[in-house]
Amino acid sequence: GRWAAASIAGLLIVLVGFSRMYLGVHYPSDVLASFFFASAQVCIAVTLIEINQRLSLHPGLRLPDSSYKPLMAALAAMALVSALLVAVA
Repeated sequence: GRWAAASIAGLLIVLVGFSRMYLGVHYPSDVLASFFFASAQVCIAVTLIEINQRLSLHPGLRLPDSSYKPLMAALAAMALVSALLVAVA
């Protein structure tokens, strides 16, 4: 189920990118740049979540509750930057 959902989501993302080029709304370089930017954001978010999960598995390495705030702030900042870039474009 997860593979099917991920495949369909990936296909929809690519199709939307091609439709934006076909309709003449964006240049191919714009679409490729957005794909690369979004991929980088996903990699950063997954890495931060993995770090959080690995640290929570080891009681000796567990971070205090106050240490989770920077992690969540980083994810929120990524979402804000994305929203601002979409608004400007």
